[in-house]
Amino acid sequence: MSPAEEVTEMTGQTAFTKAVELIRQLVRSGEMVPGGRLPSERQLAEEFGLARSSVREAIRALAEQGILESRRGAGTYLAAASGEILLRRLAEVAQGQSTRVAQVFEFRRMLEPQLVRRAVANATDTQLDRMRLAVRRQQLDIESGGTGRRQDRQFHRLVAEATGNPLAVEAVHSLASLFDVPRARQFDSPARDRASLESHMRVLAAIEARDADLAAREMERHLSEVEQMICGDQEQAQRPAKP
Repeated sequence: MSPAEEVTEMTGQTAFTKAVELIRQLVRSGEMVPGGRLPSERQLAEEFGLARSSVREAIRALAEQGILESRRGAGTYLAAASGEILLRRLAEVAQGQSTRVAQVFEFRRMLEPQLVRRAVANATDTQLDRMRLAVRRQQLDIESGGTGRRQDRQFHRLVAEATGNPLAVEAVHSLASLFDVPRARQFDSPARDRASLESHMRVLAAIEARDADLAAREMERHLSEVEQMICGDQEQAQRPAKP
């Protein structure tokens, strides 16, 4: 899978939230009307810049909430309720997912600063070289117009590996499966990608200096900044459109 395909392989909670939000925007704009038929999964995936699996998951969840209705052989339809009711129910679904994102980041802030402390004490020269290479590749990918997110995930995994504890690696991998950085294309932000790179550089410098306290602070700062940027995007997307 190419880096571009990875970016749009929306399997995390954020991708689901974006799919719900984008459907909500279509309802708000009048492009989707109560009782009307939704475009196909393929059309929605192409329009939203999401993987079809994320669109499918959003449709399934919204059908369970009674917001959408799937009719065998006939497609998927918006519930025949008022637009105001549908918008409120869609907002409730999106808010529940935003809470999930916040919980994942809270756990990461509990876990990863402690992992980087351990990495400072245990990292070998070879492991440090691999971290440097991951950060350098992240920088090169961003400079060439990419997002650097695959290297972002790799850096966090390498920090976990440097602890010497296999369970740390499993924990970081599990967190990535719960919530990763991929987003719909219209929510991409080069500024956010550069900020993540700069944070990784600061974390790496602290590890190289064998300064456990500074490394932990920089990791905490990094996670807090990323949470603020992502959750800020979600809050902005959930605000009612100005007349």
